Amino acid sequence: MTNATSITSACGDEGLTIPTPVQSAFLRLLHALDRCIAAERQLLETDAGDFDSARAACEMAGETLSMHFGELLAMPESGPSDKSLRRLAFVMNSLLSIENNADRAYFAAALLDHAPLFDPEEFSPTGPMLRGLHLACLTQTALLVDLRDPAYEVGYPALTA
Repeated sequence: MTNATSITSACGDEGLTIPTPVQSAFLRLLHALDRCIAAERQLLETDAGDFDSARAACEMAGETLSMHFGELLAMPESGPSDKSLRRLAFVMNSLLSIENNADRAYFAAALLDHAPLFDPEEFSPTGPMLRGLHLACLTQTALLVDLRDPAYEVGYPALTA
């Protein structure tokens, strides 16, 4: 008997089996990142009358995202792929905490240029699944940086899932 959990979501991971707690936490982090992106988009599209409520929703989504980063980074590694996911989460958390727009855009561009460093081992049995999680995280983070700083378009990673 296994302790794997089947997860379904809007992230394109329909029926994905997540075997470790770190991988489950990483998937929750991706969902929180989705919600943060949606809140940022809503903030950009809102008019002056609804700005305060949209900003509050955006801040709440950001706090939730930070909570998920903290949860993931505090977890012990229980599988061979966990180190790679935790490393990527640490770098993403650092990226999103940079306050200067130009610095954040520069760091994001450098990170995406070196995205293959975070690619899981090619021969790992969970390699394709992890590659998909990495690609989703890098793409969503680049989108969030672009939304927060439209003048500094970062672009998207050229990884294959």
